[in-house]
Amino acid sequence: MIHPYFFLLVLLFSILCPTVVYSAPNSSSTPITIGAVVSLSGPAAEQGKNWLEGTQLAVKELSQQGIKTKLIIEDDQTNPAKVHAAFEKLVMHDKVQGIIGGTWDFLAEAASPLSLRHKIPFITPTNPIEILSKETKSNPWFFTTGLSMRATRDALQEVLRSLKPERAALIAPNVPFGVIHSDLIEELAPSLGIEIIERVDFEYEGYQSTLRTLAARLANKTPDLIFCLTDYAALEMFWKEVRRLKANPWLLTTQHLDEAVKLSGTPSLWEKAIGIYPKVESKSFASRFEAEYGHTPKVYAAEGYDAALFLIKALNDKVQLSTEPYTTQGATGRLHGGKGKTDIATTVATALRASESGTLRPFH
Repeated sequence: MIHPYFFLLVLLFSILCPTVVYSAPNSSSTPITIGAVVSLSGPAAEQGKNWLEGTQLAVKELSQQGIKTKLIIEDDQTNPAKVHAAFEKLVMHDKVQGIIGGTWDFLAEAASPLSLRHKIPFITPTNPIEILSKETKSNPWFFTTGLSMRATRDALQEVLRSLKPERAALIAPNVPFGVIHSDLIEELAPSLGIEIIERVDFEYEGYQSTLRTLAARLANKTPDLIFCLTDYAALEMFWKEVRRLKANPWLLTTQHLDEAVKLSGTPSLWEKAIGIYPKVESKSFASRFEAEYGHTPKVYAAEGYDAALFLIKALNDKVQLSTEPYTTQGATGRLHGGKGKTDIATTVATALRASESGTLRPFH
């Protein structure tokens, strides 16, 4: 029996928590309705906004092809509690048929039991399958188009073999995404003759102060290479402090280098900085994206596009993803998932470095 105050609570929630409804124009009779639980605010906002642009482009293009889709957007504010509230609203009030979201790993993990409870497909465009919990990987309703650690390992190994550092320091947040990257470099280090002189898995509370302190400490230890994984604003602050102290190691990071360079306003500071990024296989996607938004696709834009493309096409073809496989072609290559296969995309990682103009170019 439904509680008599249920609909009043839903109404109040809708008023207090505004929803963005994005509906691409086209001509299909019954639109598919999907939700996006996206980090539009909080520390994950950069990546959230990036994958949302890709998702919105897929919605628009599919509508133009006759698959009319309504996209309802909720901001999780990089907060797992907000993921729960947004997910429940999208399912119970908006009656969506599938959801995309989970910008960071703990946000995706918060959505997994909800997708299982409601039996509704959920796709995260940013999280490698390797960092997901055992329970999430066994959830037949949960999927990812995120760059796998297998691909990241290949790119990291190529960079480290080329640079030949002897002494390295590892700095990353104490969350699965950060820990697994530091673990990977520690695993590669012995065979490459690299000594790990320091490893710090920092907590997010007061991490900007922690990174400033670490910059001073590492400048004195003079490593040949520093791996630093953090958001772009903290990366910019950390690297400026390292260079201010006259240290000049290589900087290795993942997926935040472009925004950090832009924020600094000084591309020359980043001449020895390298970022590991997902590779976009489709050149036409990049040109279409730039025509739509006026800039090149940023990190996770292609993965957001592929998540929406896969989900909407499967729903349009009436595929029950929890029990049936589905295959289509996306911006990052072939997409194949469903029927217990969590990892949809087979992506490739690429190493990029900053040019004199501040744009990123291939490392080699």
